Amino acid sequence: MVKYLTKPLPKAPMSATITEIAKTAKVSTGLVSRLVRNDPTLRVSDATVARIRAVEKQLGGIKINRAARSLSTGLSYNIVLPISQVYRSHPMAWPAPVLLKNLEEGIRDRDFRLSITYFDQENTLTCFQDLSESPDYCDGMILLNGIINSNLARLFLDRRLAHIVIDPDGERCNVNTVTAYAMSGIRQAIIHLQELGHRNIGFLGDERMARFPLLVAVMTERGLPVGGGLNCFLPEANVVGKTRDEWLFSVKRIFADRLKQRRQPATTAFICQNDAVAHGAVEVLRDHGLCPGRDISLVGYDNSEERGDVPSAHPILTTIDNPVDLVGRRAADTLINQILHKQHQIVHEHIPTKLIIRETTGPCVGGRQQQKG
Repeated sequence: MVKYLTKPLPKAPMSATITEIAKTAKVSTGLVSRLVRNDPTLRVSDATVARIRAVEKQLGGIKINRAARSLSTGLSYNIVLPISQVYRSHPMAWPAPVLLKNLEEGIRDRDFRLSITYFDQENTLTCFQDLSESPDYCDGMILLNGIINSNLARLFLDRRLAHIVIDPDGERCNVNTVTAYAMSGIRQAIIHLQELGHRNIGFLGDERMARFPLLVAVMTERGLPVGGGLNCFLPEANVVGKTRDEWLFSVKRIFADRLKQRRQPATTAFICQNDAVAHGAVEVLRDHGLCPGRDISLVGYDNSEERGDVPSAHPILTTIDNPVDLVGRRAADTLINQILHKQHQIVHEHIPTKLIIRETTGPCVGGRQQQKG
């Protein structure tokens, strides 16, 4: 009996996605995609092409067709969520994590996949161009707050890229949006304060952010005074947004100085940038022997005591509920419908906000006389 000694054949390397090859070759996904499609407009050095081809061979070829992607992942469409590089080292402040959680769940419930890609803010347009030229990787895109501009809007519309922008500024750029209707909540808050006798209502927060202009618009609409020292502005937020502790630090320093100055006309109620600012103001008032809701009324924004990471057993803030969970779900549904049904009509969806009344608002001392004056 003759025995033949044989060695097992080496396993062939598995094919890789364009994204994996681009990452290994240290080039953009769009560049690899255009190279694979033999794009005649592509201008790239021979050395770069050789590097990409070498990586392609090393990884076993490029997995580019939708059928192959479906077999390997069980999912047939990929939605891209671009996030600024700065968030790699700076955590997103609440309620952004709640929004992202519901967004991802809404996408996965429909058997889609969500991929996060990081972009350099100095090369934003180039990054988005690369993504839009990668149909094997990017079937649709979701943009969070503070990214959209006229150049990106033109890119989306010219290339008919399925997209959703979770930012009110998207409406001015005429792109698809799903947003919380903040104006409604602020209007409810101001009407509530007016009914309690308040007229000198100010804003406590960063005047450069979107909520202050909305307050000014509603105050003007309601015939209430605007400006004149009624507001207490905090230092502008950095590019990635402040954490809760950073907001608290600003409030405790600046709002405390404001109380010592005893400015006239006296502000009897503040609508705050968010609940972190409102909580900081509550602490400052108590440190000065004042009672929130009696001496000065405060309205927060987000309802973080009820919906935040650590819900409070006894919420005290009157606040505007921020329905970020619904925004995330509706954004996912709307984008998926665009992809599946090839919808190109621009839509703007507003998710209603509502005021939740608790302990930090109360009747204005001398409010009736103030209104008459």
